[in-house]
Amino acid sequence: MADGIVTGQYLGERPNVVKEGGDSKLGDWEYAPIEGGTFLHAGVYSMRKHEDGKPKTLTKTRGIDPKRVTEDEDAGELLTRMAVEKMSRPYDELSISQQGETVRCPYAIYLPMRDLVTIGQALSASERNRELWTRGFAGRWSPPVDSSFALLRIINLEKLGVKRQWIEGREDDWQTTRGTDGALRLANRVSSLVATIPTENPEPRGKLSAIYKPDWVDPDFGEDSEEAEEQEAINNGA
Repeated sequence: MADGIVTGQYLGERPNVVKEGGDSKLGDWEYAPIEGGTFLHAGVYSMRKHEDGKPKTLTKTRGIDPKRVTEDEDAGELLTRMAVEKMSRPYDELSISQQGETVRCPYAIYLPMRDLVTIGQALSASERNRELWTRGFAGRWSPPVDSSFALLRIINLEKLGVKRQWIEGREDDWQTTRGTDGALRLANRVSSLVATIPTENPEPRGKLSAIYKPDWVDPDFGEDSEEAEEQEAINNGA
């Protein structure tokens, strides 16, 4: 779907809302009940529903085919399991030792993926893609998902992307904590939808938008820009 709303409130009686699969016209919204799901970012989610009387799972991993994420496990189950496992860890206990210092690690999951590495990807500006070129992956399929050299899609669970942000003062919505008695208090997002707010515009009021060269003017430039923007969005939690 191009645009969608997931809500705990029934919206089927609103104007321009039709039942999924029913007669619709331009501008209408289709309504379908779902049984549950895991929603991490825009374009990164897995939700469960019934279609034609049969259970169906719809999984999106933003920019890559879910079938390339796992070969022997349902991508939705894998995404949900990894996300819930990570979000269930105490926020202030996520750290590693680096050069004698304790460095906090972000809530993040690493999805191994099987993908064709194009020459454009291998030569693009990011350091990771330079590594792909050095390792001879250009123009070849990347290693299997169970390989130690598998490509990784990093999904930052602490950020909601460039359009939404957490509500200040409601850290319990997204941070799991450990009480003084040692008991875990799971983040609200582990078991329910939580409220968020629009992100503040980072540009000063009145500043003009940056010049952007349309991809149809220069296809190579457009492809490189799209790949770079997509990876940046994932790294930022979009």
